[in-house]
Amino acid sequence: MIKTYVKPTEGRRVLNPATRQPLPAEGASVEKSSYWLRRIAAGEVVETKPPSAAKKKED
Repeated sequence: MIKTYVKPTEGRRVLNPATRQPLPAEGASVEKSSYWLRRIAAGEVVETKPPSAAKKKED
């Protein structure tokens, strides 16, 4: 299973079919599937790098 990190574009609310909950604004790691590839192509989410562990510790 290949994973990717996605986050919704500004002002968008996208449901995660695996959890049946909205994707958090900070993003989440998801299975790279046709669903997420369609959301990326539609501009509803963007593929990005996950926040670093060091950055989380600073908060």
